[in-house]
Amino acid sequence: MNKEMQRVADEWGVVPEEDLPGLAHELREVARLPGMRAIHHQLFDGLNLHLDAAVLEVGCGPWLWGPMLRQYVGPTALLAGIDVYYGLVAAATEPNVCVADGRRLPFHPRSFDAVFCSRLLTHVGPTEVLIDEMMQVTRRGGMIGAFEWTFSQWEIEDDNGPISDAVHHALVDNHYRPDIGVELPDLLREMGLSGVTAIPYLERITDAYDSPLTLELIRRHVDLVLATGEFPAEDVEAWYSAIRQRAEEGRFALTRTGLASWGKV
Repeated sequence: MNKEMQRVADEWGVVPEEDLPGLAHELREVARLPGMRAIHHQLFDGLNLHLDAAVLEVGCGPWLWGPMLRQYVGPTALLAGIDVYYGLVAAATEPNVCVADGRRLPFHPRSFDAVFCSRLLTHVGPTEVLIDEMMQVTRRGGMIGAFEWTFSQWEIEDDNGPISDAVHHALVDNHYRPDIGVELPDLLREMGLSGVTAIPYLERITDAYDSPLTLELIRRHVDLVLATGEFPAEDVEAWYSAIRQRAEEGRFALTRTGLASWGKV
């Protein structure tokens, strides 16, 4: 990563470079989940993608949605992606993926028929600057879209409310804009997009396939709760052990929510 992109990555402060290979693997696994694939199909349907449409993904990571996009636009269409982290871009299979800052997109105005992001705006901002950049590189009549989480509405099913609530609050507080999913439709309208549409995503996760990834996410925020000293450490660890036990027995459950939104430039 060059010095300028390292500065931007440090400014955004999301993921240490040494953690990027693990993150790339985790992102790929999540993208394979049926619910995630279904909501992205709905998003791409909403973007009115057609054969040979030029499409840009902002915050593309290791290029998760390229194969699905090809189903819409065909083998010769221009697909491009940018991400601030070289470690994620290096894992991408699309040649038109590069390291760049989403707040200063390196493309000519009106270059794309559609521009989208997925699970980006909850982590980084300023949100309005990112959306404005996306609009600048989209052709008139083209589409802007996003899929984003609504973390405050997530729910871990367990028998210890206070610790569960504390872990949930840590999850919410650890994101730049944790509820951008539900806020995004109004924001797109305020920024001048027309025909804004939103599709809710709600999935109750009980599948063991997803449990290891979800448990890793919970573990990271359990550590944040431990750092506060709000609860005895043994109580917090017992809570997490019970969650793991539920997962091993097939009784783990997490309800997570988000929103896919899109509109016309």
